Formats: sequence, structure tokens, C-alpha cells
Amino acid sequence: MTAIRPVRLTRRLALAGAALTLAASTAACGSASAGAAAVVDGERISVEDVQQATTDIQAFAGQQVQQSQVLYFLIIGPRLVRAAASAGVGVSADDARSQLITKVPEPSDAAVSAIQANESLNRLTSLTEDKSKPIMDSLIAQIGSADIEVNPRYGRFDPKQVIMVPAEQNWLVASPAPAPSAS
Repeated sequence: MTAIRPVRLTRRLALAGAALTLAASTAACGSASAGAAAVVDGERISVEDVQQATTDIQAFAGQQVQQSQVLYFLIIGPRLVRAAASAGVGVSADDARSQLITKVPEPSDAAVSAIQANESLNRLTSLTEDKSKPIMDSLIAQIGSADIEVNPRYGRFDPKQVIMVPAEQNWLVASPAPAPSAS
């Protein structure tokens, strides 16, 4: 039994060291990314906003919605909304809020933004190809040149394909089981 204690203590010290290293590296990230689900061109999207928007949108849609899906629309939303407005098929925040309040009495601003972005995308893709293709090509170029950092818990943003790539499910590795003690 005495031989196991130093091993456990060593593991605990190693874990504590890893935690301190993680804390130090997280602190070095700066205030913009602390507690952020994503940072887009220096603009922070908070974890809290993503969580609240997801809750609101699930209540509105009546089905499960992934936080990464909501984050996706919060990341690309401002550009989608501007592109739809420029193409004459814009969706206002009031339009999006009006949709949400049919099932969510007080939707969060983030939920309104995500619904506005989603509806903007729907309207842009419903245009004829000769109208939508140049707009979509321009959007892809804009998004591709944006500085987008995503918290790994949500996956990662692929600017070339303009998609969210799912998070690796096993990014935390379980520690090995302790060796059985000799009786």
C-alpha cells in the first residue's frame, strides 16, 4: 500500500502542474477571449450569449439545437445580414424578434441575431443563381479573410468551407486505472 501513495501523489502533482499551465496559458489569451465562445475580428461572442440564444431558439423551434449551430450564425451573422440588406432581401432585428416572441416572450439579443442571420441566409439562397452566386462568393471571401477564433469546446470554424467542424469528443483523456495492490 505504501508504494501506491507516491504514485498517486505524483499524479496529483502532475495534474496540478497541468492545471496551472492551462490557467497561465488561458490568462495569456487576453480579456477578449476569456469566457468567449468565439472572437470575430476582435468582437467577443460570450459563452453566456450562445447558451441563452440556444435555449431561446430551442423553445422557438420545439426541437434540440446544437450550441455550435447557434454560434455559427452568430459568427457569420453580421455579414449575412448586411449582404441580404444590400441584395434587397434584408431581415430586420424587429422581424426576427417578431418571429421569436410567438413562442419566447423575451428572447435574448443573441437569439434575435441568430434568427436574423438564419433568415438572411434563407432569403439569399432563395434568390436566382445569377443574383445569389456573386453575393455568396463575396460573403465567402469576407468570411475567409476574417480573424475568427472559436473556443474548442464548440469545434472549430473552417473559413474555406464556411462551416463549423465538430469538436473532438475525446479531448479529455481518462487517467489510467491504478494498478491493483498486492495483498
